[in-house]
Amino acid sequence: MTHYNNKLVAIILAGGLSRRMSGEDKGLQTINGKALIDYVITAIKPQVDNIVISANRNIEEYGQRGYPVIIDDFGEFEGPLAGILTVMQTLPEDNLLLVVPCDMPVLPTNLVEQLMQQLYLENAELCCAELQHRLQPLISVIKTSTRDSLLNFLVGGKHKVLDWIHQLHYTSISIDDPAVININTPEDLNAFKKYLAD
Repeated sequence: MTHYNNKLVAIILAGGLSRRMSGEDKGLQTINGKALIDYVITAIKPQVDNIVISANRNIEEYGQRGYPVIIDDFGEFEGPLAGILTVMQTLPEDNLLLVVPCDMPVLPTNLVEQLMQQLYLENAELCCAELQHRLQPLISVIKTSTRDSLLNFLVGGKHKVLDWIHQLHYTSISIDDPAVININTPEDLNAFKKYLAD
């Protein structure tokens, strides 16, 4: 896989409140004895140089995976951008950051390759996935040189991911696989169990 001489670090976002999952930590919900975050790790590990987990609770349990667990610097549960910036600030400016959520257990085996090819083709600052014609900004590759922009955005009291992305030179790729879904509710979890059983 081509990394274009940039080190690629993946951040798995596991810091949310999981309101639609009755407050249960989504990343630690299990299917066939395997936590959702472990499905994500399995999918992305061959595609990146390093992995970090962004979490604000159950730190020890996430840490059992053997990867650094980083808590938001901008107050707990301030949204995914706070987790992204916290990790960005630990990385050199010429790094690349793959962002994936903990609740998307099926990801393409060539996800990084697709995102990076498009990123460099368009000379963009960020490339995200598009599912069913909707941008998925939390599946993206981001240049860490955008961190000052992100810091200013958050310091300004803003939190919406799409609002920040629209300030950047961004591009996207389309993913057609119907198995690539977010597990947001108990119903989604049951649907994924059925998918694995089929």
